[in-house]
Amino acid sequence: PAEILAKPKHGFGLPYLSFVRTYDPLRQLACDSIETLKGRGCFRDDFLDGVVRNIRSEADSPLDEIIWDLIVLEQWLESRLGKSK
Repeated sequence: PAEILAKPKHGFGLPYLSFVRTYDPLRQLACDSIETLKGRGCFRDDFLDGVVRNIRSEADSPLDEIIWDLIVLEQWLESRLGKSK
């Protein structure tokens, strides 16, 4: 139909958080990435501690939307700068 062909571009969500919460190696990578990001001093430690608690939790949280962004940020920083001290 014409309305489908003319539909504006839009994104779609991925269930990455359910993968992070249910697949142990990915959960460990996520938690390790956030812990390493803590050492960079870019974010408050208590904020990142809350992110790690959220990763280990089954409950939905407003933090759900940024967890993947923080993981990817740390992986990118590590690839450019190495591990934080």
